[in-house]
Amino acid sequence: MVRRILIPALLLLAAACSGEAPAPSAATVEDAGELWKIPPLPRPVSLRIDGEQVDEFVLHEFLQDEWTQHALQAEDPEDLPAWQQSFYAQPESLLAPLVRDWLLLREHRERFPAAIDPGALQAFAAQFRAQAGAAAKQLEARIGAEALQAHLERQFRVQQMVREFAAGVSFGEDEIRAAWEERLQRQAADGEFSIEELRAELPLEDPQIRAAVESELLKHEAETAIDAWLGDLLPVTVVEFSRPGAKPRVLDVPVQSRAARDRQE
Repeated sequence: MVRRILIPALLLLAAACSGEAPAPSAATVEDAGELWKIPPLPRPVSLRIDGEQVDEFVLHEFLQDEWTQHALQAEDPEDLPAWQQSFYAQPESLLAPLVRDWLLLREHRERFPAAIDPGALQAFAAQFRAQAGAAAKQLEARIGAEALQAHLERQFRVQQMVREFAAGVSFGEDEIRAAWEERLQRQAADGEFSIEELRAELPLEDPQIRAAVESELLKHEAETAIDAWLGDLLPVTVVEFSRPGAKPRVLDVPVQSRAARDRQE
């Protein structure tokens, strides 16, 4: 039972789309036994990166997910106007993940201008559908097959670019064992299982466990390299954002380190 529960926790890179869940188009909150609807995303908005307009659909889908999570923090429908005002209060940090992925997408297109391998993209899409299950069908029904295919192609390019940042990296046995031990220590800190139980149930000698640990190391290496790349690129990248009721402004977008975040999870 321990093994069945914990193996998925180590398989950090198994998801074809980085664990990205489809953004809902609407949401409800249970409040005192009643359901109330989250209002529409405050619009219009636009985002330009070095003069290139970010696709309106991409921007809307990203913000819709963020808006849903933001509005869910309101404890009462009467609180929503204040939450609407605060949603765009810090656009730099709000948009940082989208800017990151857009720059990775642009970098992939510049490095690999030829069309991507249809077979690889098809396998990627099939893996996404298998893992997302009913959510994939719901997303396709909401946005259409063409938009879903474009979304999957963007995600495929971003993931390919992430892999490029870790290309040629290898790890010694000591590094792999240290990463495995660190992961087990973090899981043991939850108190549900002892470190001895975890070592017995998730041995590094298991090929599946070893592959998961190595994947985690590669992910961290790639994200560290991307952080450094963004640290050089963002200061010379012009990010312009316009939101409801305000003039367009140039944003000083920070590097939001995924490498540091992943180490904390």
